[in-house]
Amino acid sequence: MASSSSSSLFKPASRLALPLSVLTTLFHLPATSAYSWSFQNNPQQCSNLTVSISGTDGVPPYRLLILPIGPSPLKNNIEARKIMDIKFDGTSSSVQALLRYPANSQLVAVHQDQNSESYR
Repeated sequence: MASSSSSSLFKPASRLALPLSVLTTLFHLPATSAYSWSFQNNPQQCSNLTVSISGTDGVPPYRLLILPIGPSPLKNNIEARKIMDIKFDGTSSSVQALLRYPANSQLVAVHQDQNSESYR
């Protein structure tokens, strides 16, 4: 019994090594950008929403998607909220849009610059 447990200590550590495909993927991940975006005011029902970009590594034009999440706050779960695709003008670092969501709505906002292959 002692020999079987001691032999297991010397098994190759193949389970600990990362497969080559994982290492290759990690090597090719894009570097993070040093810019951020923020709401300049709290999102409110039928109000203008202002979003601003800060930092120097973002490349305009920018784009923002606002997506409704969770159940609709309206009676009978009527879904009146729409996905909003907001494009910034040219080299602008801020944008305003009318938020046409009912009160007590939940949302997620994701952002993209010219160099992004996907939203963040």
